[in-house]
Amino acid sequence: MKTILETPRLMLRELTQMDLPALCRMLQNPEVMYAYEHAFDDAEAQEWLDRQLSRYDEYGFGLWAVILKESGELIGQCGLTMQDCGGEQVIEVGYLFVRDFWHNGYATEAARACRDYAFDKLGAERVYSIIRDNNMPSQKVAQRNGMKPGKTFVKHYYNMDMPHIAYSISRREYSHMEKRITAPIDKETARSLRAGDSVLISGTIYTARDAAHERMTRLFKQGEPFPFDIKGQVIYYAGPCPAKPGEVIGSCGPTTAGRMDAYTPLLLDNGLGAMIGKGARSEAVVDAMRRNGVVYFGAIGGAGALIAETIKSAEVIAYDDLGTEAIRRLTVEDFPAVVLIDCEGNDLYEQGQKAYREI
Repeated sequence: MKTILETPRLMLRELTQMDLPALCRMLQNPEVMYAYEHAFDDAEAQEWLDRQLSRYDEYGFGLWAVILKESGELIGQCGLTMQDCGGEQVIEVGYLFVRDFWHNGYATEAARACRDYAFDKLGAERVYSIIRDNNMPSQKVAQRNGMKPGKTFVKHYYNMDMPHIAYSISRREYSHMEKRITAPIDKETARSLRAGDSVLISGTIYTARDAAHERMTRLFKQGEPFPFDIKGQVIYYAGPCPAKPGEVIGSCGPTTAGRMDAYTPLLLDNGLGAMIGKGARSEAVVDAMRRNGVVYFGAIGGAGALIAETIKSAEVIAYDDLGTEAIRRLTVEDFPAVVLIDCEGNDLYEQGQKAYREI
């Protein structure tokens, strides 16, 4: 089973013949298939699956199985297909989910990942979702995907005329959107980011400031392992305030990254995936970033309370004696950041200064 994409909660992989019973759970449910005006019979469900398998061979993509990570259950299908849009062949994000898993944001989460795949991996110039004019839930997913309604046309299906709306988003529009990424960060994701990109980070990140950096690099040089597996991980340069009753964490704004510069190249050379802080980095750090394909994000200074709202859990995992500077594992959802230095060494601070010097 070929895995295509992962999101914080979902894994998208190619469908196989073994998925037919789970597909039938969707395709033979009249409520799920209302936009098709009928539930599929066994032959139609098999034909649907065969079509996806043929698409994998012909295009390298199609509708993929959506697997809920926490249970391993197939809860839907989402992916990319070539579709006729009023006489034009276009690449479309399509999605269909088991009724029991509606209204959990899974369709939006999967559709966004497929949209990103179309632009970042396939080089699409425009991505569509072609939706019946009476299918309001699917239209809302397209809107949350940054798509806008365009031309309308009629599809003839099941002896019926079905008006459709072509929602779409262009590459230019996509390039100005906030990108959603998952931590830990893989090299492919890091390479796709450019200085100046706005991102929303979800997943697991770790806090560590200068005291923690000094200790873990010193102990590592003495032969001890790092207090957590740093490969692909994101370190947030922050020392959070104590949490008030009922809160996950207190104010958690970034500290100046330069304090960590003496220790950072060692961490980067041993697999650290990204850093979040504020302020410029040394030449040695930028060289190590280029060498290892790592990005440096900036968080908004002075907005620690707002940043704390994106933190869903926090746990001290090492150096408890350091108090607020102990290493914490954070689970974050849509943590806002900007790429300050990308893995090619392009520096947003330098770009901004250059632009003003040229005025």
